[in-house]
Amino acid sequence: MPDLRPYQKVSCDFLAARRHALLADAMRVGKTPAAIRAACKAGARTLLVTTPAIAVPQWIGEVERWWEGPLPRFKVWSYDHARAQWESGLRGRCDVFIPDECHFAGNITAARTGMVWGKTGFAWNAGATWPLSGTPAPKTAWSLYPMLKAFGAVKMTPEEFLRRYCILKPMSWIATGTRVEMIPELRALYAPFTLRRTRKDVAPDSEEIGFSFLRVTPTTSVDLKIPPGLTDDQALAWLEENHTRSREDRIDVAMAKCGPLADEIDFCIDNELYEQTVVFGWHKEPLYHLQRLLHQRNLRVEIINGDTPDGKRQEIMAGFRLGTIDVVLLNIATGGTAIDLSAADHGYMLEMDWTPGNNVQAVHRLVSMTKDTKVTIDVVTWAGSCDDWLQQVILTRVQQLAKLY
Repeated sequence: MPDLRPYQKVSCDFLAARRHALLADAMRVGKTPAAIRAACKAGARTLLVTTPAIAVPQWIGEVERWWEGPLPRFKVWSYDHARAQWESGLRGRCDVFIPDECHFAGNITAARTGMVWGKTGFAWNAGATWPLSGTPAPKTAWSLYPMLKAFGAVKMTPEEFLRRYCILKPMSWIATGTRVEMIPELRALYAPFTLRRTRKDVAPDSEEIGFSFLRVTPTTSVDLKIPPGLTDDQALAWLEENHTRSREDRIDVAMAKCGPLADEIDFCIDNELYEQTVVFGWHKEPLYHLQRLLHQRNLRVEIINGDTPDGKRQEIMAGFRLGTIDVVLLNIATGGTAIDLSAADHGYMLEMDWTPGNNVQAVHRLVSMTKDTKVTIDVVTWAGSCDDWLQQVILTRVQQLAKLY
């Protein structure tokens, strides 16, 4: 039976002592084993876990690995499967409910959020509820409201919360940011039931992820069509409204960067600047195009996206770990959880997700508590373009959100 690290034992004790608790340790610090042992320590006989679909097999294996003694009756469901069960009338009680990656249930109008936090939801019927997330507010503080309300940390209405803590798009209830001056008050609201440690807290010698911009010359003169003269906050509001309508422009921009990026990767590997790398992207088409370009340069390349079967995904991770794969191209939506690419210390962002926290989740796939080398990420862009500006805005928002939790 494996043993928890000392800081994981702190997490275990913290959860086991509370009915409501948020474990918000940074990605790859080891929340899953701590939560499982906490449920065991609390004497849970029934356990329900909701998690992104990609992480279901991993969670099942981790429960079987970390549970001490006879296994409890447990279910590990994807959020979509759990929502279907809930909508069909399931209201069963469990001793411990763990909504993993709980930011997936941060939209107050979504059925998924009602399934987790509503008065007929699973948290309402659980003896203890312990949400887990390294990025509990991936966009703005608004994502925290359903959990804060369910845990009794706020009594205010949604509108009151939005006005007090969020930057709103004019004449609407759309949150485009978090009011920085209110962050200390927000932190005080969730502090009594939250435990948060970064890798630096638990491993002081470890290096934080370093971001920089790799500016390339595009193969065609394409750019995002963004209204001129927007402030950063206005740009984020524009992104919120146009994330689907701008799909073709975003694909064109990413495709234009693939040629220069393929040359960059080929040069770096050929000159032993690094042995392996990971490229993060949002749309499928640019990643498949980049794969073809890298194959033409005789590099060993694999893609992990929503179409990759679980067995193939495991095979790719094993090959990358053994060094038989040079480059992994990873879809950000798929790569936020249950992916280990820590054999590499370097990666590129061909496209950043317009939800800032999702980028943080993805790049932490290169992080491991067993290595102390610094992970560096190059954001691929070219100076003076709208794409360049927007990516700087998103990266700034990532750093701002880091102050919230």
